[in-house]
Amino acid sequence: MNPGDPAAESAANKFHPLAIAVPLHVAGEILGAKRSKLYDLLGAGKLKAVKHGKLVMVLVDSIREYQASWPVATFAKPRARDIPAEPNRNIRRRRRNRAAQVTG
Repeated sequence: MNPGDPAAESAANKFHPLAIAVPLHVAGEILGAKRSKLYDLLGAGKLKAVKHGKLVMVLVDSIREYQASWPVATFAKPRARDIPAEPNRNIRRRRRNRAAQVTG
């Protein structure tokens, strides 16, 4: 699960803490993936699943392993910005003029 992602947290909280597998649609909610992508991951061996009757259940451990294999995000350094000490009144005036042109 991605920490802080409310959709993933709510999907994971629907189940008992001892559950070792979740239905396919819940795995999709947790990973943010559609059904076809999940079947691609299952076919590639990146996720593992079991069948319970007709229901496909994705193993929680395989979801965690797959998420652990994701690359770490990297970001560029922030640019140095000159922040004026006083707000630029011309910007406010231009915004007001644009708003008046749109409504008028």
